[in-house]
Amino acid sequence: VTCCDSRGTERLEAFNEFISKRLAPMQLSTSHSENFRAGGRAADLGVVQLTHLWAHNAFVARRTRKLVSSGPDHLKVMVQLHGSCCISQQGGYEAVLAPGDFVLYDTSRPYQIVSNGSSRMQAVTFSRDALQLAPSQLERVASQPISGRRGLGLVVAQYLSNITRQIDAGGRSFSCHLADATLDLLAALFTERLDSSGGANINDGKIGLLLRVRAYIEHRLGDPRLDVAEIATAHHISIRALQKLFESDGQTVTGWIRTRRIEHCRRDLANASLAGQSVGAIASKWGLVDPAHFSRLFKSTYGLPPRDYRAKALGRMSPGLVPGERTQLQQNCGP
Repeated sequence: VTCCDSRGTERLEAFNEFISKRLAPMQLSTSHSENFRAGGRAADLGVVQLTHLWAHNAFVARRTRKLVSSGPDHLKVMVQLHGSCCISQQGGYEAVLAPGDFVLYDTSRPYQIVSNGSSRMQAVTFSRDALQLAPSQLERVASQPISGRRGLGLVVAQYLSNITRQIDAGGRSFSCHLADATLDLLAALFTERLDSSGGANINDGKIGLLLRVRAYIEHRLGDPRLDVAEIATAHHISIRALQKLFESDGQTVTGWIRTRRIEHCRRDLANASLAGQSVGAIASKWGLVDPAHFSRLFKSTYGLPPRDYRAKALGRMSPGLVPGERTQLQQNCGP
């Protein structure tokens, strides 16, 4: 998208349309409408969408309650690359971002982004279940600014910054595997954040037990006979205690098993090196032996039947930018 070839007000409208399409429906305003300059690029990695935005003027973007009711329900990670901004969300959460900082926020709630002067930012968009965090966990990490200048935050910030440079350079080597890597890094970062904010040793108490149970499940997903009773027995607890352990995290045991199986199937279907394996063989490998049930479950989770998802994923191994959004920005509108 380019917002440089028209008058100021039209630039503002074009930028508003772009962010509403790529991020979520928003209302954009600025006190610099006559000379407003901004632009953006976008790349689609399948289950993750990346959007790089820049503006030479201060602006305010609001996602109102009315817009929330009509828009998609996604999670977004906003990374501040240059300048500063403030993101405030219903519930009293507010995050002030300096260059290198980022924050997770929930598009199902009203929020406001205030950009102070010239700025650049990157948004990473994905479905609510992609991080596999319970609602209570999302509540604890959402709208909390995270520094990208040290620790795991630095690793994630550098990784996202490198992808941004590839987008800006017109890179066309993106694949769905980058989406998996992005989600894995973000999940690791937010899990670390949860552990540190909880003030508990991950080897102690319920946290340690939950992690051990999840690891046990992960190594036995291929067994279609895996059930709650086996898992409880293996960890010397009652079935009810196991169920309560997952319920305290906003999940169920069977729901967790199903989620992990279907996610492994999705990754394998998008893996070009496994293109010779049938859809049924991949599903069976992860314990889903009923083809009809697997197809319904996959479509309800990802919006496409497994065969269609595979064709789409393998067909975009070098997708470049989203069609219609490949226009080169003029030099005077660069970030």
